[in-house]
Formats: sequence, structure tokens, C-alpha cells
Amino acid sequence: MARLTTLGLAVLAAADLIADGAALRMASWIAAVLVAGAASLLAVAAAEPAGIDQARRWHLQAVASAVVMFMLMANGTDGASGDLLWFVIVVGAASTLVAMATSYREGVPSGVSGVCLALDAGIVGFTTALITVALASAAVPVGGAAILLGAFASAGYAVAIATRPAVRLDPRGSDALFLGGVLVLCLNAGGEAARQIGLGAPAVLAAPGVALFGTLGLARSAWSGPRPLPETDETISTESRLNLVPAAAAAGAILVLSWLELEGRGTRAGFFGMIVLFGLIVSRLLLTLVENRQLLQRVERSGLFEEKLRDLGGALVRAMDRKNTLELVCRTAQLALGADSVLLWMREPSTEELEAVEVLSAKRGSLLARRLPLDDPTSLAARVARTAAAEIVLNVPSANASNGFLNVLLHAQALLAVPVIHRGRVQGVLTCVDARNPAAYGPRELAKAELLASQVAVALDNAYQHALQRRRLEELTALYQFAKSAHTAFSGVEIVRQLVPILKERLDYVTCTIWLRDEVSGTLRVAAGDGPVGVTRALRPSPQAMRAFVSGEPAGAGLDWDQHAEQAECDASELAVPMVLKRRVVGVVDLEGCVARAWSPTDERLLVALANHAALAIDNLQLLDEARNVAALKEIDRMKTELLSTVSHELRTPLGSIKGYATTLLSHGNRLRKDEQREFLEIIDSEADRLRELIENLLDLSRLEAGVLRIDREPGRLAATMRDVLRKVQLATPNHQLGLDWPVDDLLVSADQRRIYQVVQNLLTNAVKYSPHGGTITLSAATRGRELVVSITDQGLGIPAMELARIFDRFHRVQGEVSRGIGGTGLGLAICKGLVEAHGGRIWAESEGVGKGSTFRFTLPLLAEALDAPLPATPSRSKGAHDHEEANRSRRR
Repeated sequence: MARLTTLGLAVLAAADLIADGAALRMASWIAAVLVAGAASLLAVAAAEPAGIDQARRWHLQAVASAVVMFMLMANGTDGASGDLLWFVIVVGAASTLVAMATSYREGVPSGVSGVCLALDAGIVGFTTALITVALASAAVPVGGAAILLGAFASAGYAVAIATRPAVRLDPRGSDALFLGGVLVLCLNAGGEAARQIGLGAPAVLAAPGVALFGTLGLARSAWSGPRPLPETDETISTESRLNLVPAAAAAGAILVLSWLELEGRGTRAGFFGMIVLFGLIVSRLLLTLVENRQLLQRVERSGLFEEKLRDLGGALVRAMDRKNTLELVCRTAQLALGADSVLLWMREPSTEELEAVEVLSAKRGSLLARRLPLDDPTSLAARVARTAAAEIVLNVPSANASNGFLNVLLHAQALLAVPVIHRGRVQGVLTCVDARNPAAYGPRELAKAELLASQVAVALDNAYQHALQRRRLEELTALYQFAKSAHTAFSGVEIVRQLVPILKERLDYVTCTIWLRDEVSGTLRVAAGDGPVGVTRALRPSPQAMRAFVSGEPAGAGLDWDQHAEQAECDASELAVPMVLKRRVVGVVDLEGCVARAWSPTDERLLVALANHAALAIDNLQLLDEARNVAALKEIDRMKTELLSTVSHELRTPLGSIKGYATTLLSHGNRLRKDEQREFLEIIDSEADRLRELIENLLDLSRLEAGVLRIDREPGRLAATMRDVLRKVQLATPNHQLGLDWPVDDLLVSADQRRIYQVVQNLLTNAVKYSPHGGTITLSAATRGRELVVSITDQGLGIPAMELARIFDRFHRVQGEVSRGIGGTGLGLAICKGLVEAHGGRIWAESEGVGKGSTFRFTLPLLAEALDAPLPATPSRSKGAHDHEEANRSRRR
């Protein structure tokens, strides 16, 4: 019907051109007006399906068609009236066509290119009008004709420049029809101008039939609907000889006006027109400079993008970790394509689904790990994965070519999806989303994305190979780690517990239960487990575990590759492997999975190797326990022998002295003088004190090791106690100079002063003993944090570095030629360590080496809450010194 109507109107227009009749002219005029109105309505209807990107273009075409209709109505059948309203309508129609041309290509803002096109069109129109005025006769009014010619010349030029790429792609498309209609209307306007000037032949084009042909072009263009996207550069002003028209027209106008000036026929209008023309040309040159600068910046930006893409592509190929590779892929796409969101979908062969393995978007949490079925008809990614062809979707809200939920979630305006193909198979889809520009992607972005996708395929293959090698290395590492941890374990249960995380990492079970044989009853008992273990499983092994325990061979269920495996009652699988050692089953590893064929023969071999290794580790541990028991018995025997030897030696000397002097007093006491008798009695008393000290040390050490030594910790100050113990030790050693350096504030400590007296006395006596040549011994203290650090420093024999760690062991004595002649049991420092640690402190020794003296330090906790609380004056005699002297006094009595 549309073709018949078009054919009928074309016949009417041709008849009007051939036969000059009033009826035909009237019919053609009415038809032209009606067709122009219909073209306007059709353009409005075409704007909705065209989408946001082309809506403005079709709306402007509708306005232009309506203005053309008004212009034809104003012309009438006899020609233009030439009044002001008619001029406004003519200029409005031309301006609308120029405005449509400047924003013709979808998604491209007019900017400098649009202004340049409008200025070029203005130069063409102005020069046309200027030449018309200059060449016309002065007796004929040509103002209306000049405006009409200039307006439609600018409109025709602008539309020709804007539609040229699309016309070259589709010479019969809607853009070609629109351009044809505009050019025919320009001819009609030229004929009308010729009629007004009085030119006979060109005035034929002013017939309504010519206007009817033009409006038919506009109507057919709107009827054809939106044009396809032309595959050209983004700039509106494309490279064409048409771009030379404004320059040629301006040059022609300048030549004509200059010739007229030389002939003496120049007018004031021509002179001022030339000035205006020069202004337009200068303006165009300035805009050209701006446009060139923008193009240069675009080239530099494109070069930078290419460089970044190349660098990131190289880094992508070198990336070995799959997670880092995928993230690098998305970041590269985001940088190279300026995308707001990037999604990388990978194909899952087993489920025939696409999974979002990496997402760069504010909605990452909602999209990561999301799955799409490959047969989803609404999904762009699924469609690209099926067809293995890249696809661009513009005007996403109205295109209905992608998943609506994802479009709303990401506010998608334009989508670009390219397949990731490796070895002839689609492995995934890279999708870029632009949330601002409905026409953000074109052929250039598509080429970049395809290049990136090819690099992605290589990078993913490299990552897969690296992951495979790393997985094999991890298997060996797991065996090594298990062997290492098994050698440090202290029980068979601990060994199998260390096996559980290795099995979880490698075999991905749902439930793991490890059973060990009870050596007493011979039954299986749970040693370790992981997963939702029920009460029944915790008390009784599964049938497969019992089968493996009895037969000594692996047993399974739901494993199709194992001919001996039983068929599982449900869609699940189970694998039980015995732990065999010397043809004896010491346990069973039982794995359960939630799917059939959960493990392969390779997994079974790995499990058998780990189970046998665990059995061997348990056997080695048993042998090690036996060796440890033997070593412990030997150590106990050695310590018993050493204790007896030390105690017997230390007891023999004072007992011998006591026995000898007591016998002498009994046998020859009446022959001895009084002073000799007193001397013998003092020796007996001193040796008895040595015996008492030895016995007390042994008792204290035994109580410390048993944890029953009583420590009466009370808040107190230690200055007076330290002075007492220093005075006592000084009286016993005239060859040494003992000094005290105690803090003036004498802070409160929580301690048993009698035991601290014993510790300091032992350390001072030890310093005197190991300073055989005399010297200075200093007792000092200092606060360090919340502790009081007490130090005893001497100038004696010193301690070798290798002995510092063992100096506080019981019965341990420093070996050396000089120290070998110094007596002692090796219990004093061990008792000091036990007493200090019972107070919550620490004790250690420091020495720069043999012959350089030594320093013993120990710490006591300070009482923070009692730092400022006054206490009664400390008695001059400590409790420890008082008890010690009372004991000695009682013995002397």
C-alpha cells in the first residue's frame, strides 16, 4: 500500500512538472503539504524505537518536516508571499535541518565538530546569499531570494556532510532518502528564488510537484525508520571533498566581490558582506585550531591507551596465579575501554553454565560467583558464548538484548561482550558495561576488546599450566609436611589429626573419619574426624571401613571406576583405605562425599600413600616412645647416681670433722686447754651448720619440684633485708668488699622476705665462692616497668657463654681448672631459680666470658596499687635474718 501511494504521488508530481495546469498545481501543492505533515508524524513515531541515541535526530527531522509543511502552506500554489512570517519559516526550516545535522550521529555530542559543521553551513549559505545579491540587478529586489537560497544551501550542505557515511554504506536507506528529499527541496527553493529574481528557466523548479518529490523523500525516510550504525570514525565531519565547499564558496564570493569593486559596481552591502565573510572565515580557522588540538589530544590518548594495553598485556601473559590473572584482565579492560563495570564469565563444562569469576564493579558482592545458563535467551554473555561472536548492545534500556536484572543492577547504557577463545573453544566471555553513554562502544573498542580477549586466553592457559605444576608440587609438599609433622608428634592420635587438613585440601570430602586399632581390645576407635559426624558414626565404623579393616584392601561405594566398589543407595560416594604396616592393619581412613564418583583412581592412590605413611609414622612413634622411656630410665639412674655421689661427698667431709673433733674431746678433753676445747666445739658447730644447710637445700629442692613449698607473699620493702644479708656475708669474708646500691624510694614488692633473704644469701655466697682472689661484689636494684630487678655483680672467674643456659640446672657446676677446686652441691642456684619463679619472677646470669666476672639478676613484681601507700617503718632486722640467728642461737645453747 505504501509503495502504491508513493508511486501515485510521484506520478502526480511528474504530471505537475510536465503539464502546467492549475488543477495539477493545486493537487500537487495539497499533496506536498499533506506528505510533509505525514513525514513529521512518521519521524515522531520513529523516535521511540530508535532509542535515546537517535531520538533527538528523529525529533529534529519531525520539526524540520513540520516547518517545511508550514513553508509550503505559506508559499501557496502561486509562490512565496515574501512577508516576514515567510522568511522566519524559511530560516527556521533551514536552521532545524542544520541543527539535526550537527547532532546526527548517535552518542556523539556536538562539541567543536558540531559547531564547525554549523559554521561551515553558515559560510556556504552566507556566500550563496552574498553572490546572489552581488550579481543581481539593482532594479530587482533580491533580498527574499538571497535569504531563501542561502538558507537552503546551508541546510543542504549540512545534511549532505552528516549523512554521507550512512549513504555510502546503504545508498537506499533512510538516510539516503532523507538526503534526497532535502536536496530536492533545495532545488525547489532555488526555483522559487529564480522566480522571484525573474529567471525563466530555473523557475520551473518552483512548481509544487518538485516540493512533492522532496516531501516524499522525507516521508519515505521516516517510514524506513532508524538507520544502521555506520562503521566510521566518531567525528561528525568526515574526510570528504565536500569539506572544501565552504572554502571554495568563500573564495568565489571574494573573487566576485573584488571583481565588482574593480569594475566600479561594488555596493555597500557587498563591502560589509565581505567583512562578515572574513569574520566567518577567521572564526572557522580558530575552530579548526581547537578541533586539531582535540584530535591531537585524542591521538596522544589513544597512543597512551595502546601503550598501557601493551604493557598490561605483557604483564597478563606473565601472570601465573589465576586469581591475579583474572583481576588483571578486568583492570586492563576497564582502563583500555573506559568501562564503569567489567565482568569476566568463565564457562563450566560440567554444568554448561557461565560463572562470574571476576567482577570490577560497586556491585561486586552481588555478582561474583553468579551463574548463567548457556541457553538463557536474554543473556548477552550466554549468547556470545553460544555463537562465539562478539556483540555490542547500545541503548540497553530499550534494546531488550540483555539480561534485565543485570542491566538494572549495573545501570547499563551500553554493553560490549567478546568471547575468550582458546584452541577453538569458547572458554569465557569478557563483558564491559558503560553506565553513562548509550553509544560508548564502537568498532574501535570492539577491536581492543578482541585483542584483550586473545591475550586473556593465553594468560588463562599459562595460569592453568602453572596451577597444574603448582598442584603437583603441593602434593609433594603435603607429603613432606605430613612426614615432618608426624616426626614431631607425640601420639598416634596427633599424627592422624595432622593428616585431616591435608586430606581436606586434596580430596575435598564431606566427612572424614580416621579410626585407629585399640591394641587392648583389637577394635577400631575414632582418633580424628572432620565434617558433620553423627553419633552413630562416632561410635561404630561404616560397613566400608569394616570391610577395609578386615580385608586390608581399599573399599568404596558409589565409585564407577572401582569394580569392587558397592553401589551407593543414594547419589553419594565413600572410600575407605586401611593403614597397613607389616601386613597388619593399624587403622582405617574413611572418606564420604555428597556426589557420585567423588574421587578418581589417582585420588585413591594418594590416599593409600598417605595412609601407609601415617601407619609407618605411628610405628616409628611407638619405637620412639620406647627409646624415650629407656632414655628417661637412664637419666633417672644417672641423676640418682650423681645425687648419691654428691650427697655422700658433701656429707662425708663435715661428718668426718664432727666425728674426729668429738672423739678427740671425749678421749683427751681433760688434757686440752679451755681455748682448744672451745675451738674444737666451734668447728663441730660450723660443720653441723654445713650439714643442716645441705639437708635444707635438699628438702627445699624436693618441695619445689613437688610444688608444695610454701611461699608467704606479703607487701613489703626489701632495703633493710638486703642490708642484713649483706652484713652477714661481709662478716664471713674479709677478703671481699661488698657494696649496696638500692633505690632511695624502696618500692613495695609482693614477696616472702624470708625466701628472698635466702635467694640473695645464696647468690652472694656463690659470688664470694667464685671470686677466690677477692674483689668487689655489688648488690643493686632498679625498677624496669612493673618489676624490680635485683642484681649481684662480682669480679670473679666469670661464666663461659655455653654454660649460661644450664647454670641453674640442679647438680650442674661450671667446669674449669679453678672452679673444679671449689666445693659445692650444685643445688644453690637451682633453689634460687625455683624460689624466684614461685614469686612470679625471672632469674638469669650474664657474663662477658671467663675471667671477666658475672652478674646474676632476678625480678620481683611491684605492687602498683600500693606505690603511694605508706607502711610502718621496716624493722632493722629481717624475718629471714632473725629466724636464721635464732636457729643458730638455739643450737649453741
